[in-house]
Amino acid sequence: MDIERKYSKPPINEVVCEIALGKEVDWDPATPGILYEQIKDLFPKRKGSKHQEVSFKSEKKGLSQEIRVTDRAIFLSEDEKCFVQVGPRVIAINKLYPYSSWEELKPLIERVIKGLSEVINRLNIHNINLLYDNIIEIPGPEVELDYYFNFRPYFGQGLPQTMRSFLVGCLFPGKNESDNARVELTSLRKEQNETKAFRLTISYFLSKSGDFALADILEWIDDAHTQIQELFEGCITDNLREILEEEG
Repeated sequence: MDIERKYSKPPINEVVCEIALGKEVDWDPATPGILYEQIKDLFPKRKGSKHQEVSFKSEKKGLSQEIRVTDRAIFLSEDEKCFVQVGPRVIAINKLYPYSSWEELKPLIERVIKGLSEVINRLNIHNINLLYDNIIEIPGPEVELDYYFNFRPYFGQGLPQTMRSFLVGCLFPGKNESDNARVELTSLRKEQNETKAFRLTISYFLSKSGDFALADILEWIDDAHTQIQELFEGCITDNLREILEEEG
């Protein structure tokens, strides 16, 4: 499969690379500030935020819910289109629209992770997740999904052949035994009837915990991007590529 395809109108809305560290990692409240000093030439703006985490656990009396609020430091690029979120044992690099290329984003991710490796005592990883969020707009009041998507809902005989909205998802095995890929396609509501909009989200994540060398983490993230590219191309047809204006 050709994974080097480029588009004049790429549908990428946001890219997120998140690394969660294991509990074995000593996390000091001063860690975000020290990391900021390492990367402030790329992310000079600084602010804080609250992050809410919801977890569930099974008890004898039933399922209980726990809500935990943590502080996160946010370091932003000058145009605020790329930023780093740092919380207790978690770091995420976000790139908002417009997205230019992996060749431009990859060095930023590498710089942040290298900076993190110089601040904490060990790179004990709980999980890594690379996510691409795509917003795809197709002209026309009605869209035949199989004309544009190879990944889509299917309606057998006896079911209505029209729908108001949908959400379809699948978890695929990754390249390695410890990798997984999640693909979701969702219809979006648009105020204008001249176009139909869809969200195609592809995430590739590592579910193997343990200590990792810096070079292995960077290699895994680069390979995760390749797997996401292949999945994206597998999800769409040449008819959609025409709308995205494939280059070359």
